[in-house]
Amino acid sequence: DGPLALLPLPPLPGADPKTSRAALVWCVDSADDPVAPLTDAQRLAVLATRLPEAVGTPVGISALKSFALGLNAEASLVDGRVVRIGNAAQTLHPVAGQGLNLGLRDAFLLVDRLAALAHSPGSEGHHPSQSGLPLGGQRREERGGSISHALRGLAFARAPDRWSVIGATDFLARSFTWHAPGLAAARGLGLAALQAIPPFKRAFARQMMFGWR
Repeated sequence: DGPLALLPLPPLPGADPKTSRAALVWCVDSADDPVAPLTDAQRLAVLATRLPEAVGTPVGISALKSFALGLNAEASLVDGRVVRIGNAAQTLHPVAGQGLNLGLRDAFLLVDRLAALAHSPGSEGHHPSQSGLPLGGQRREERGGSISHALRGLAFARAPDRWSVIGATDFLARSFTWHAPGLAAARGLGLAALQAIPPFKRAFARQMMFGWR
């Protein structure tokens, strides 16, 4: 039981062009792991019964690697002058492959906000001191306040996309462990519709890549 996902990988040099390669993520209960004690041949046999026909028949498998999974998320990307990016801010279930996309969007907006701050009026040149502080000290104080303000704005702007992805990913992963009557059929129908309707599929992929807007 548990969700199983295939993530396409580029072929190895010299590989048979009729075969394809993928990373496989299979989530099982760590207290009762049915996969770990199996041989490679047994794992291939089990996978052949779990994977849909469209995927093909698995013919080879690499060494098994196990990692503990769990949802962890910081309340905010920003803590003072510290900005958490990617897995430093949250660890997501790998079933949807959204951890990297989320981290890239965090990094993109961080660079955008800091670049805008660097080119904003007052970021260059000199201003007369009105506070009695040495001019350099005043400039550093103003600059520090501007950076802190920009980082708070970053955390606020990223929150809707960040928490929607965290919630959706966790819901998707948990839904594969539920056994309510009709749920598996409904989930399969939804995934089949997503695969069969190209405009819907493209819109969904774009949403996953570029996030909530």
